[in-house]
Amino acid sequence: MHWPDLRALMRGEELSSLFAAPGCHVLHSAQGSHRDQNMTTLLLGRVSHAAPGYPCATDGAASHMPALIDEKDFWGDFVAISHSEDATILYRSAQGRLPCYVCETDDWIGFSSDIDLLARALSRPFEPDWNAIAHHLSHPHQRVPQTCLAGVTEIFGGQSLTISRDLVIRNEWTPWKNVTGKKHRIGLDEARHQLRRAALQTVKRLARPYRHVVLGVSGGLDSSIVAAALANAGAPITLVTLASRDPRGDERHYARILANHLGTELVERFEDISLIDPFRSQSAHLPRPIGRAFAQSADALLSDEARIHGADCHFTGAGGDNVFCYLQSAAPVADQLKRGQLLEALRCASDIGKVTDAGMLKAFRLGVRRAFRPSAYRWPLDRRFLTADALYKAQTVEPHPWLAAPRASLPGTAAHIAAIAAIENHLEGFHRELALPVISPLVSRPMVDAALAIPARLWCAGGRNRAVARHAFADLLPPEIIARQTKGTPDGVAAALYERDRAQIRDFLCDGALADQAIIDRDAIIDAMKNEGPVRGDDYIRILALCDVEAWLQTRFRKDRPARLSPPEDDARQGRCLRAGIAPLHP
Repeated sequence: MHWPDLRALMRGEELSSLFAAPGCHVLHSAQGSHRDQNMTTLLLGRVSHAAPGYPCATDGAASHMPALIDEKDFWGDFVAISHSEDATILYRSAQGRLPCYVCETDDWIGFSSDIDLLARALSRPFEPDWNAIAHHLSHPHQRVPQTCLAGVTEIFGGQSLTISRDLVIRNEWTPWKNVTGKKHRIGLDEARHQLRRAALQTVKRLARPYRHVVLGVSGGLDSSIVAAALANAGAPITLVTLASRDPRGDERHYARILANHLGTELVERFEDISLIDPFRSQSAHLPRPIGRAFAQSADALLSDEARIHGADCHFTGAGGDNVFCYLQSAAPVADQLKRGQLLEALRCASDIGKVTDAGMLKAFRLGVRRAFRPSAYRWPLDRRFLTADALYKAQTVEPHPWLAAPRASLPGTAAHIAAIAAIENHLEGFHRELALPVISPLVSRPMVDAALAIPARLWCAGGRNRAVARHAFADLLPPEIIARQTKGTPDGVAAALYERDRAQIRDFLCDGALADQAIIDRDAIIDAMKNEGPVRGDDYIRILALCDVEAWLQTRFRKDRPARLSPPEDDARQGRCLRAGIAPLHP
């Protein structure tokens, strides 16, 4: 066996050798790495200590590698690598944003945070994985370890990879490990204090390394909580709200209320579809087609404001609905019925009936039906515009590991965990992430732990969605924000984009790779797009999603594609310092 030509890779990518030993070689960018005194364990990324008031523990954290892998005292965006004569072990932090992609060749295992660098390290161009692409389209929002590049697997947060005689992936942490029976004895007051403490401490720690933060806000609950936490931490911030010409997408009124309350600068911009090119993907640097064309306008405007204000990071409120258990189902009612709590079930049905506008009786009836089914969450299948062959291909792909509910689990908890899993594909795939960090504190490990320690029934207490979060921040946010139940929507931008490019999108899909591979049904696409005039229904959203995948295929696999859309200003600043690693399959 011969090592891949890593010297040429180091010169071309401005990498240095962090670790070299018989059977393992790790390259990295200049910052953000630490190792133990014995030189056998590496820590790549950012680490924070869980104890209140403890400083960011990046320096010297490698000496605590057993604790890092156990993650009782640490959290963050890191990958730990331990090497011995017998095996190389990788561990990716739970809910960590530093990716870890793995590819196996006949002799070597390559792992990297950069999919293009991995391909060059192994001298292996990646091809589309059509089974994974079919699964991606038929199971919207479900991220699975099998990426849409053939032979490339993602190590999920909380998983370890052992490279020895065989490859072994283990789930060292899942959200289920934080779910205990005592959570059902927590009251609303205790729950709100736990959530508030976690949010304030987490946002403060994540903001500490940065000079100036740009935060996109809608005046909705989730982004407002992040804004309040940043203000509470004393972080310099600029709030940016984006309005569409459609009244449903104009939330400036609430954003102004928030900014006035916090005494913070607010910039107002209008969405601009001239900034959107639906035929060019912004996620071509990733192994999945998760970029969304209609988001390109917001992405460009936020990048512009970051440049104007000299910001060095973006914060978002992404994932709030998911972590704060915004469920539109009767699963919490089923929880109480399965626990034998009839009065609590009736009370919960009343609350769910108000949240969903379904009424108490319907919520209770659906809760009874749900209680007699297995607790595991059943991911919805979207068959629209897909062929039978595509649906068959999708069945060959292993689902997200968190969907396997343990025995004696409850439906509400299963739905909550599925919702947290569903946000993963929406946290990346932006052009701005190639220049500055994009940080979503509400989906960090401390927030997920705090949220899952709260029973599902409390999240809809009093007939208000995300009730615990509302109570937790009632004194830090204006009453109008706390009481707000409506949500804005980007559908107006999507509809305008579809109407502008309808004919081109139709030809792009019908003449593209998805149609050639019999993933999408050409005739169904043509039939759905034959009507002119304003859009009706929501098929246009689905068609734009298909266009996003086709654009990823066309952008990623065209021969003249650059290695990156644009170079990151500082990989380590975003935690993307695990650039390449090589280990033998048979040491």
